[in-house]
Amino acid sequence: MDNFIKIPVEPHFAGNYRIEYDGKYVSLYGLDNRHDMEGLYGAPNGTFDEMVLIPVVAEVRNASPMITAVTDDFIVVQIFSEMRRATDLIGKSLYQEGRMITHSGILFNLLDPDPDDILIDDIAVHLSRIARWNGGTHQFYSVAEHCCRCCDLAPPRDKLTCLLHDAEEAYWGDTISTVKSILKRVAPEITYRMKALRVMIFEKYGVFPNKTSINTMNTVDKGELQVDFDELIIGRNRDCWSPERAESEFLARFYELKNSNNAIR
Repeated sequence: MDNFIKIPVEPHFAGNYRIEYDGKYVSLYGLDNRHDMEGLYGAPNGTFDEMVLIPVVAEVRNASPMITAVTDDFIVVQIFSEMRRATDLIGKSLYQEGRMITHSGILFNLLDPDPDDILIDDIAVHLSRIARWNGGTHQFYSVAEHCCRCCDLAPPRDKLTCLLHDAEEAYWGDTISTVKSILKRVAPEITYRMKALRVMIFEKYGVFPNKTSINTMNTVDKGELQVDFDELIIGRNRDCWSPERAESEFLARFYELKNSNNAIR
């Protein structure tokens, strides 16, 4: 059932209220009549600065908070019940903070991911349709094909690691290295969340790489970067797979490797 929170309007609240939700905490932002845009007190009406009015209104998971009413006395925030499927968005805002819709119709929470929402079929479809090099190659070249090529070059013990080494990009997208370096400086939490999702995917599918495996993965990945540059940026020496073939090849390798790993155990 949906819950309502009534926030009393304090004397310094001055309107333009909005909610921010990071997947765990609900915060209230709005204009504060104690601060103007130059940080001065007692500012005239209309020049108030936006401030965090209440850092933690509530702590909730897998929810969708929204301001539904504002009166002179209260700000009403509705905490909509958990939404897990795209069909739950019917009749609601299609923008949900921190969420994306997967090919299978899951409403995936990037800020608080659930391993049960991770599906290998979604990963295969998404990666097969996401371009490497930000689309700058002479023909479409998918992340899924790149992962398959890395898998084929890896020694047997590291093949599944290399196949899944970019799996988080199925949810976050393929962020080119230049942008990643910027994010590390200005938004390090984003790169942390990307890496954390990769680890979650690894663990879900029984991949626990040691230092040697990680070094192998990085070496193969960097080697393929140079080959891509030579063959798909500078040269015209490769015929790339269609998204349909990339998806099929990715899944075929995944199930073959999972079956062989289970047989060894």
